[in-house]
Amino acid sequence: MPAALGIDLGLTYSCIAPIQGKLEVIANGGHRTTPSCVAFVYGDAKEAGSVVRLPDRATDKSRRARTRIGRSYSEQSVLKGLKRWSINRANSSAGSSMRTSHLGQTKKFSSQQVAAMVLRKLKAHAEDLLGQKVTAAVIAIPSYFTDSQRRATREACELAGLKVLRLVPEPTAATLAYGLDRKIAGDKQVLIFDLGGGSFNVAVASRSGGRYVVRGLEGNSRTGKNELDELVGKYSAECGAQRPKICGACVDRLLSDGSPCVAIPGTVTPGESVAYGAALWAAHLSRHESALLPGPDEPTVAPLSVGIKVGLGVFRVLIPRNATVPVRKEVRLLTDLNRRSSVRIRVYQGERPVVKHNKYVGELVLRKLPSSRAGLGVDVALGLGVGGCLSVEAKAETCTEWQRCTVLLDEVAHSDVLNSLDDAVRYGDEDQMEVDRLWKRLQLQKYLINNGRTAPEECKTAFIATRKWFDEHPDAVIDEITSKLETLRMRVSCAATVNS
Repeated sequence: MPAALGIDLGLTYSCIAPIQGKLEVIANGGHRTTPSCVAFVYGDAKEAGSVVRLPDRATDKSRRARTRIGRSYSEQSVLKGLKRWSINRANSSAGSSMRTSHLGQTKKFSSQQVAAMVLRKLKAHAEDLLGQKVTAAVIAIPSYFTDSQRRATREACELAGLKVLRLVPEPTAATLAYGLDRKIAGDKQVLIFDLGGGSFNVAVASRSGGRYVVRGLEGNSRTGKNELDELVGKYSAECGAQRPKICGACVDRLLSDGSPCVAIPGTVTPGESVAYGAALWAAHLSRHESALLPGPDEPTVAPLSVGIKVGLGVFRVLIPRNATVPVRKEVRLLTDLNRRSSVRIRVYQGERPVVKHNKYVGELVLRKLPSSRAGLGVDVALGLGVGGCLSVEAKAETCTEWQRCTVLLDEVAHSDVLNSLDDAVRYGDEDQMEVDRLWKRLQLQKYLINNGRTAPEECKTAFIATRKWFDEHPDAVIDEITSKLETLRMRVSCAATVNS
């Protein structure tokens, strides 16, 4: 039976593990992990792995190709990383590339090509050990990878002669490696924390009935053990202290200092756990007889919340961030104003409670409403599929047919997700004040429109004046709006008392 192969293509080190009779990590020259870097010897011959530790033989080196894979040098996070990465960059319409030269000749390689060189080295080690060709593998990738980064990873694998059985998030692979369904009794919620050399990833999984489902994934591509060691080293140098390597010690301290976290027992080496899990998944997909664990139900999740505009600008979330895709959510709303023949359903994506701070993605106009009076029920549904295909549906409560349209959501960069979350926290108080103001403004608008025609004659002038003020002061503060509304209600009440 062909070998089932799992590969952890890491930022700093890579690891490969096949299952053929037993699960084992393949050593490279005595080392069980391989440096994820490539040397360009005399501008031509490529050497991947531990050999590139020899600087005198290499004219150029490329490290952290995975960081740049599927990304552009125009991205700010990539530009910041260039200060630490040992590469000569080259602009390319296809994404990030590096340039190497020797004897007056210049060659350019894409990040996919560089990553493929590392993969070929790993593939060759596996074939030497197994004595057979290896053509397919499960590749572990960071949980924050975007669609373009996933496509670029598949391209790198194809260049290396590998068919991708599946791309699996790194913390999900680690979940498999530690065999949580065997190590923990009963139904549990589990946090998997994967701190790598140049990034960290986390996953939340729930165990129930002998299986576990990955509920949410998150990660950061800019912070790992290397970055933490650099910061500690810089701090130590400034203080005149000896530079320690503390990342592992800090994690151990976290697990022993009364934290609710519990370290999972087992014989799997942490640095090899992702490759182990990827191999187990490969065995599961290929129905290998040595597959001991069922694959978890690993989802695609919504990177940002998706919802609709309600009232005069409040964001109503229907599909929350990290919801498992595909997903469909439905809600019934009531029309606010009389004499409406249509309703416009505007859709936004983001984490702020006010729509003007989120991204507009599309709209659907529900026409020919069966009633023009306020209070008509309107059912709205949003459905998000894999690949960002968003369906928008709406119908009046008395109708049976849905009106619908489809919107293709743009790919969301991980930096955009982080910015949206940061802004939601930073401006939380201001946003809540704006929400309160918009609801009060809606109350005034509803009173003006729904009661203007039936108001006593002596109040008509006040209604016209207030409506003019309403249109000319869209940014009026909540106290001004409240005062206008109360004044108008008092005039109507007094006029009704006199007329009675």
